[in-house]
Amino acid sequence: MGDCAEQRSSAHAIGAFLRRPVVLLLIAGIIARAVLIPLATYNYDISFWATTIQHNQSGYGLYGLSGYYYTPVWGYVLGSLGLLANFLFGIGSYGTIADPLLPVLGAEWEYYGKMVVSPGFSLLVKSFLALVDVACAYLIYVLVKKLGYSDGKAALALGLWFVCPIVIYSSAAQATFDNVSIMFMLLTLVLILDGRYMTAGAMFCLASFTKFFPAYLIFIFIVCVLRRHEDRRAQLKALSYAASGFLVMAFLIFLPQFMNGTAAEAFGFVVSRVSKISVPTESLWGIISSVGNLIVVVLQPLIFLLELVIAFFAYRLTEKAFKDKLTVLLLLSSAAVFLWTPTPTYLLLILPFLICVVATAETPEQKRYILPLVSIAVTATIYAITMNSFGLFFQDSIYYGLVSPETILNGIEWLDAEVAIGVTRQTVLNIVMGAAVSISIYSVFLAYICNRKKEKSAEEGCE
Repeated sequence: MGDCAEQRSSAHAIGAFLRRPVVLLLIAGIIARAVLIPLATYNYDISFWATTIQHNQSGYGLYGLSGYYYTPVWGYVLGSLGLLANFLFGIGSYGTIADPLLPVLGAEWEYYGKMVVSPGFSLLVKSFLALVDVACAYLIYVLVKKLGYSDGKAALALGLWFVCPIVIYSSAAQATFDNVSIMFMLLTLVLILDGRYMTAGAMFCLASFTKFFPAYLIFIFIVCVLRRHEDRRAQLKALSYAASGFLVMAFLIFLPQFMNGTAAEAFGFVVSRVSKISVPTESLWGIISSVGNLIVVVLQPLIFLLELVIAFFAYRLTEKAFKDKLTVLLLLSSAAVFLWTPTPTYLLLILPFLICVVATAETPEQKRYILPLVSIAVTATIYAITMNSFGLFFQDSIYYGLVSPETILNGIEWLDAEVAIGVTRQTVLNIVMGAAVSISIYSVFLAYICNRKKEKSAEEGCE
């Protein structure tokens, strides 16, 4: 009887544990990744990762042949994944040319690609990125704890990141490496809070040279360093340690490129985006993209000004106010980076801080940020699916035979059909969803403005 009672008690405890909201979030995130990783692969980006590895293994390095357009950090990760693919997992083929799908190259939307990566290669890359998602979730948990919140709130923040649709989609379907940059960015902040400034500077360098967007947060990160010390000499010492760590890491990152004379090519990502501003094009979407790149460049002074204003405001706060408002200040700084309409996966920069604000919310004003979180997560995911569309099924068609090439070609033909002169369905959908994403980003500022007005009204009422 005792054994039966003990077994029932254990079963009840396990059942209660599995019914906890955070555990349910984690289970949902695992299931979603388990389904998407093998069955949905957007081949345009990941085919470049395969090409980069092949070029590197052929002795051309990262930039000897065209095909890799980012700074070296992600290229070094790809080199390591290539070694794992060859020597540990025995992946002999990275992909094949999708002959039955080559007609899609004539579509207005040019981001389909002709190479379809092999299931083994995509599984390797996306599994690595899923592990990075786990690392980011843990770092968000650590960050919330270091800011003085409870285990429950930290666990909720962890779960919200892990189950966020655009986070799952970025790593499990599109196979982009934005989360790698986010991992280094979160490490930077955690190390700053620990007072380990040289290592924090090194991690900030990795974050900025994986994807450039974390570099915009330099001002608020500097304030985080300064606010940990009251003595001016201690502040300068801390900043010098951080700068030293940054410079040493930058030297290590670019040393191979300096040695083989490809340092300029390492910044091809920025140069290629700027060059698209003046490229004449006949398609409406091409014109929109060119104008969009121009808007991005024009908005840069305003973005940097906003970053400085937010950092200055943070520096002037009292100690208690700075601690209470830090996650909101980080959220505003990250959201200010995207006054323009970004590619959906770029929005991973905002999500850790938005999730932290929502998970630690205790007042109705703080809970107001739930709407921007849901809006960004949903609209960004739909926008990504809209742009990737039938490209998600290329691997299913070529390797698994689950979707016929005719179905994919007919679907893309439908998207490429004009609904007005020079305007395709794909363009209309992109514009609508891009606008929805932009509104979602601006809703962060709207929530902040509403909260500030309510705070001022409360202060005036007290007087």
